[in-house]
Amino acid sequence: MTSPRRTVAQAIREALLTGEPTAKVFAARQVARDRRLGRLACEFDVAMPDRPALPASLELLPPSQMPKRGKMGSQRNRIALWHALAHIEFAAIDLALDMAGRFGAAMERAFVDDFLSVAADEAMHFALIARKLEALDSRYGALPVHDGLWSAAQDTAHDVAARLAIVPMVLQRPSPNHLKFVGCYVFAVATIAVAVALGRRLPLARRHLAAPLALVAVVGLLFAVAPHHLGRFTVDAFGARAATWSTPSVTHAGRTLPVGDADFAADLEDVLAAVDEHTDPGDTVFVGPLDLTRTNYSETFLYFLLPDLVPASRHLEMNPGLANRDGGPLADELHDADLLVLTDRFDGWSEPNASVEPGSPEPARVVAERFCPAWAAERHQILVPCEPGEQG
Repeated sequence: MTSPRRTVAQAIREALLTGEPTAKVFAARQVARDRRLGRLACEFDVAMPDRPALPASLELLPPSQMPKRGKMGSQRNRIALWHALAHIEFAAIDLALDMAGRFGAAMERAFVDDFLSVAADEAMHFALIARKLEALDSRYGALPVHDGLWSAAQDTAHDVAARLAIVPMVLQRPSPNHLKFVGCYVFAVATIAVAVALGRRLPLARRHLAAPLALVAVVGLLFAVAPHHLGRFTVDAFGARAATWSTPSVTHAGRTLPVGDADFAADLEDVLAAVDEHTDPGDTVFVGPLDLTRTNYSETFLYFLLPDLVPASRHLEMNPGLANRDGGPLADELHDADLLVLTDRFDGWSEPNASVEPGSPEPARVVAERFCPAWAAERHQILVPCEPGEQG
């Protein structure tokens, strides 16, 4: 007699009640994977906990009692900043899991799938920042944190619309996705609020100008604060439909990415199949250029298409003067990677910046000494750690 499948609610609740950070990361990613593979019954038969589990060493303080962070010049202040970022990402794992488990019964399947995918992404983000803290001789839980994000979640536990509008977006950071999800709500309200305030101060004959002036003020402020993010959001918003209708795309692990070229899409499908063949969930992967002394463009989007794997390096993008600097951490991070995806597609690019200048040879040396080819195509190579007796 076969045992009944776990339900999605049971799996989410177990992940929420997992407090140890590494275990939480794996639990969140496993729930998303099991859901995608149909291993969980689509039932919401258990209630979500009032509070998620936290690391035993984590000290919670009221926001008003949190120590002030100083300038970034000292090691102590850098650790404090990275620790704060780690806590935001750790809380975001629980917020996404709770969203799926608490409101999933009343929503469509895609709602649950999307928020479990968000939880898996936030787990990856936390793992990367936790690794950075370790590189600074610290760890998550070494400093006190406040509980503002979860307090807001408790206040909106009765209303999915309030939760969507307040917790995941307003209390976190601005980015293209955050702007996309709730920009229509937050910025519309901001524009109305500014228009009302202006209308009270303008003469009666000029009050009709309040709304356009408010719109210019809000949009102008957004461009001043985050021109790149707003530009990306605009392009994504107005180009998404055309891309969906006509652009060749790659779908993998439940995620779809328009790539613009049918031959390139076919190449990527081969690469992804080869990665699947040589990895298990939770393995670490690095995506970068074949010539690791340079920092030309690489196919960073592959991380998006490989949600079951963890980036092996903080250098998701190869930035000039950082990824290839002498004494940088990339070589050590590559040493511990489970799989490398390297490409020469962009070696011919000559940009007017330092990406064309060679840097430290150490990452390339680690690859040559430690890794062996596992798969190759015209423009891509996949390498894995050599077996004993093999040589890279």
